[in-house]
Amino acid sequence: FVTQHPWAKDVRLALNFEATGNRGASVLYSANRNNLPMIAGFVYASPYPLASSFASDFVRLFPAQRGGCDLEEYMDRDIPGLGFVIASNTVGYHTRLDRVQEIDRRSIQHHGSYALALTRYFGNQNLNALQSSQGAVYFNVLPNLTLYYPTSWVLPLALAVGLLYLGVVGVGLQRRQLTLQGIGVGAIAFSFSAIASVLLTALVWWGIRTFNSNLQVFMVGHYKTLLYFLGLVFFTMTLMVVFHLWLQRKVSLTNRMAGALLVWTVLMFFSSAAMPGASYLLAIPLLFNLLLLGWMMLKREFLFGSWTYVVALVFAAVPGIFLLIPAMLYPNLAWMVRFETFTNLPFLALALIFIALLMGLLIPHIDFLTNAANRRLNRQTRQSNQWYLPGTLVLISLLILGVATAMSGFDANHPRPNRIAYELNADTGKATWVSADAKLDSWTAQFFSMPAHRSEHESFPGRRSQAFTSSAVPVALAAPEVMLMSDTVNGNIRNLRLRMFSPRQAINARMQIVTRAEITSATVNGKVMDLSFLPPQQRDRLTFSYYNLPQEGIDITLTIQSPQPIQLTVQDLSYGLPDIPGKTISPRPLDTMPAPPDLDPTLVTKT
Repeated sequence: FVTQHPWAKDVRLALNFEATGNRGASVLYSANRNNLPMIAGFVYASPYPLASSFASDFVRLFPAQRGGCDLEEYMDRDIPGLGFVIASNTVGYHTRLDRVQEIDRRSIQHHGSYALALTRYFGNQNLNALQSSQGAVYFNVLPNLTLYYPTSWVLPLALAVGLLYLGVVGVGLQRRQLTLQGIGVGAIAFSFSAIASVLLTALVWWGIRTFNSNLQVFMVGHYKTLLYFLGLVFFTMTLMVVFHLWLQRKVSLTNRMAGALLVWTVLMFFSSAAMPGASYLLAIPLLFNLLLLGWMMLKREFLFGSWTYVVALVFAAVPGIFLLIPAMLYPNLAWMVRFETFTNLPFLALALIFIALLMGLLIPHIDFLTNAANRRLNRQTRQSNQWYLPGTLVLISLLILGVATAMSGFDANHPRPNRIAYELNADTGKATWVSADAKLDSWTAQFFSMPAHRSEHESFPGRRSQAFTSSAVPVALAAPEVMLMSDTVNGNIRNLRLRMFSPRQAINARMQIVTRAEITSATVNGKVMDLSFLPPQQRDRLTFSYYNLPQEGIDITLTIQSPQPIQLTVQDLSYGLPDIPGKTISPRPLDTMPAPPDLDPTLVTKT
């Protein structure tokens, strides 16, 4: 539509609604960079606004992933756009749970509230005014309370907070409550502890996934993802507290605080330059904690453990908790489990960097809870009491992880996803059962001879993966066909028109075209294919997929810089397994379901 439809030139605003789960609030997670007027209108008009400029900047870090989905096509052409996503319960993504009966109606209502309110509001505005030279930083401080300010404020705010840090440190040095060496040790120790805690937690999560076969299935997340994540949060907190307790004996409280806040200050300036939409996550909590540290510097008779001290600790902690925790959970957690699904790496633990950073703001709170700063207690009592906090945290972590593991099994309401495919090579007449699962379960095992082993399998040219394979009985399935509609040669330029169709009326199809020269242009059903993403040396072949294949097939035109023969490989795909003569396939148990995206496919390939 964007590249070829005549109406596209009239579009002045695009609203895009996505779902990577089947419940949860709808959050504004994607927008173009110069968005200040648009964000102002969104906040004014939306009845229940929820938004994160951190999420929008995070999506931009991975342009190849097209995280903004269809909205990316509009934003690439400088058309203002707002993208909303529902991102909880990701296990429903592209499975049988992705249906009307399962989706939370409140999520759809939230989507709809944006659609109606924003259409009414922007429909009565001059949409040309949405073009701006300024972006916005925006975030929620409470449900339905969204704050925003221009990105032009980001650097001045960072400079002001940076100067405040220098002022606080200057006062501390002058009053001999801080030392440069102590601040340096505190900064290095905090950086090491944050990185080490996240890595160790990632190792623990990798071990849990390795030894629990229920977590080795192909689905986006798991039914107990939130419970597992909560256990990992407490484990990370345990590690950070242990690091702090070790450092208590070597570095003073104020030096540890100033060292951690130095790391925060560096990250704030980096974020302000590279990801201004995320800068609020660092600048605002840092500001409040600098006020706490400054008060401690100025008030010599500071009473540790007094009610005034407790109020000051709460005052300093609230902004970090209220800003970092939501940013960590939504929609960030949905992206982490998505990355984890497709890479098999423990990305879920990467989200815990928010917890590690937050613990850097809670250093005085840790001292308070472990009685380290209470001079009224003798040293022996303080040292014995200090281990109550990490001990409690690790017990909570182990309890939660144990409960999550005990409840990680599957049932009819929480079905286990598995994968099985029937592949027929029409050229050789051979058929194969294929399962890309890490392990076979009791239902998929019926298709394979035991013991079965995974090996490299190519289901289509260039599509290789590790899979279980076993020979199957060939079934008389009509292979996809390609008809030559026209073939003209003018010098070294060959123009081909082909029609590809599926005699068995399969739903989807793939085609690979291999030539001995460059393919200079191609169309599918009259739509021009963009070949610019292919390097010139790779334009001798073209592979594409077509979804929802029409009964009459699709027309393909090619312009090739050579009259030499070409090779076509076509594959069509239908959902569901075929009837196999002489083989009875036991029904799929109620506690299982086809894994996404192809849902027990039957594939027929012909060259």
